[in-house]
Amino acid sequence: MKKSILIALSWILLLPFMMQAQSVSVPYSLRSGERQGAKNDKPERDYHFFVGGNINSNFGYRLALMAEGGIQIHDMFTLGVGPRYELEYSLYGSDPVNHCFGASAFGEVTLMDYLILHVGYEFLNYPYEDMNDWMTYRHNVHAVAAGIGFNSNAMISDKLSIYAMYILYPYHSDRKFEYAIYRRFPMFARIGIRYFF
Repeated sequence: MKKSILIALSWILLLPFMMQAQSVSVPYSLRSGERQGAKNDKPERDYHFFVGGNINSNFGYRLALMAEGGIQIHDMFTLGVGPRYELEYSLYGSDPVNHCFGASAFGEVTLMDYLILHVGYEFLNYPYEDMNDWMTYRHNVHAVAAGIGFNSNAMISDKLSIYAMYILYPYHSDRKFEYAIYRRFPMFARIGIRYFF
């Protein structure tokens, strides 16, 4: 009888504490169950979009600026497009400065987190001065670009990447003109930046 009374009294004394413990809300930052579990259940994307741009130079008389945007798949394959502007300091003709406008599309493979293999197609609308009638025309130049370079995204952050590469032009449609764009300096140095989101 005494044991039953003691058990009943202890339950009566503990009842307010048990009710208070049920009514206290735990902050989200301290909850370990459903909030963290919901984060872990969400699969990570295998692709990332990016925007950026680069500067090209051929160590001579050409300077190019290019904006770019595209997608990176599995941190290894990159596809992108962008408008292109080139400024040429010409050694020939009456105009010492020429402005070229165009676009480009490219694909890249990243090996060992930093080595870039680049292949691209570039299109430019280029002013050409005909020496026979001293008239300036515009013609379209198509070029295939191939390059190798270095990517720094493994060292800076997951969202920001700085890269540098050398670009060669194994083919371009400008060979038929007397003062070809790519003939004298077929190798360009390129430095660029990309932001991933």
